[in-house]
Amino acid sequence: MSSIVGQVVSTIYILCLWPRYLSMTSNCCRWFIKMQFCKLIIGMQQLQSLKLWEFNCKKRQYAQNIIKMAGSLHQLQQLEIFAHTYFAECGNISRVLRPFKQLEILTLDVNLSSKELRRSCHSMPHLRQLSLTSRVDSSTLKDVIKDSPQLEELSFYLKPKAKTLYCFQKPKACSSEILQSLAYSHVSLVSLDIRHIISDLNEAKLLATISSLKILTCRFSNADCVHWLRQLSLLEELRISLLETIVDMTEIYLDLIGTCTRLRFLRIFDLHICENFAIQVSKVLEECVHRRPLELIIYGDRDSTIMRTSKDIDSSHLIYSRMNARELIKCFNTHL
Repeated sequence: MSSIVGQVVSTIYILCLWPRYLSMTSNCCRWFIKMQFCKLIIGMQQLQSLKLWEFNCKKRQYAQNIIKMAGSLHQLQQLEIFAHTYFAECGNISRVLRPFKQLEILTLDVNLSSKELRRSCHSMPHLRQLSLTSRVDSSTLKDVIKDSPQLEELSFYLKPKAKTLYCFQKPKACSSEILQSLAYSHVSLVSLDIRHIISDLNEAKLLATISSLKILTCRFSNADCVHWLRQLSLLEELRISLLETIVDMTEIYLDLIGTCTRLRFLRIFDLHICENFAIQVSKVLEECVHRRPLELIIYGDRDSTIMRTSKDIDSSHLIYSRMNARELIKCFNTHL
């Protein structure tokens, strides 16, 4: 230890195999070794990166003690913890990680609840990269992302039995990697909520290859992206909350409704369809035998003749309703 005292150290790797070594020493020696190591860590005022691996430590949480010591290193920017022990037994883990307010890169491979994860990340306003393994509960990632305004890279493990995913996007980031991982994985994802605008046609193609999808909420920048959704044969609910185009989408939507025979809920914007769209949808549905009724919600403020002709729509095939902008915002906020 004395060989690095006085030197400028920016990164330190700690491999905790201490129990095997300390078991061969007296209590006095154990205490002395711990104290010397504590002084060494605290004295590294230029330390920027700390990577900690702890294995086979079932009785003493040495990794927890080291993390508590390193809490005084306020300049630390990168922290990696791989603790294959009862790391969570230290109590409130978010309280242990709270002093690291300057962290930009955080990697966790510990048993950590979603609540503790959010609390930990909430105290790190400069967090740019977050990597989580399967031992971290990532069920509240959408809340973590909201609390991390500087987040650029997110890596997490989607468990095989996961059914729902909220996909957020930072302006400078790219979601192709997430969609590609979902498209070629063995995860049978049922529900996907994408809150950024899909403008890349390749992203739309990747989205269309997630064949297990039944519920989809998304935003697109052009009509070509919407066209690929017809490949989702199991799709039951589709909500397109934004479409950055003034092109008439009537034919594309009618083709989508006719192809996705399991579709029972569709919510779209009124600027992209013709005035008698609901009547045309009703005719398409009449050609489908033994199909469940489709609930169609059209939102917006444009005057329409559909309500005056709604009596001509067979309710056994189509359940039609309109939603104004205020109602849509209220509905959107309830799903955040």
